[in-house]
Amino acid sequence: MAKPSKRPTREQRKRLNSTLADHKKEGRTLKPPFRTIENFRSVTWMKDTMPDMLWLCSIISTNGQMSGLLGCTRVLDIVDDIAGPYISHLDERDKPIFDGRLTTFERVPEPARTAILQELEAQGLHDLAVPEGFAHSIGLYPGAPGRWLIARWLERGMSINWEIAQRYLAPIFVDADHGQSQVATDAKFIVLRQYFKAGKIILPANVETGFELLPRYPDRLTEEELRKARPTIRASFLAFVGPD
Repeated sequence: MAKPSKRPTREQRKRLNSTLADHKKEGRTLKPPFRTIENFRSVTWMKDTMPDMLWLCSIISTNGQMSGLLGCTRVLDIVDDIAGPYISHLDERDKPIFDGRLTTFERVPEPARTAILQELEAQGLHDLAVPEGFAHSIGLYPGAPGRWLIARWLERGMSINWEIAQRYLAPIFVDADHGQSQVATDAKFIVLRQYFKAGKIILPANVETGFELLPRYPDRLTEEELRKARPTIRASFLAFVGPD
């Protein structure tokens, strides 16, 4: 006996698809219903998101996946430990999450910034946390968020050099050229890690969502599990964090 077809009928397809009459004309453009939602906008990785993720992508790209991920977490743990007391008086909803994006480094209270740089130096992490090439890159933009990170390099007498910045950034842009690249995925993983750490993401118990794989990401997952974990990371980043 032949199995019944699972293909949608013509009537079902009509209900699932918007018609030309459902589109809204704006100038010479016809927009489908979803595009007419107020405040709806599309974002691109390289233009809208990656610039804010530059620190994360650079640390992971220049140090390799495991050393880069470990370096990011060690630095952000120091930031949390030192900056935490300065924001403890804030309501939980107002506390910033220091997740490695440049805009969140800018939210670190100014009194904590010097102490963070001192602690990075004390633990021998400063040049890993703030590579010289990264300092030249950020130094090109006086108003860049998180520029306080390069204060020690400037104190050492570093003169900002755009050629050094260009050589440093070129391989990073290659490694993180789209949002599904390994470096981009790992950078998003670090951001999610900070959201979990801050208690901003709560998961239902006993329900498989893909999140259960993340505590073992990336080195204690099988290839099959990695194929599930990576899209979970990327989709969750967009759902919970999105562009700043």
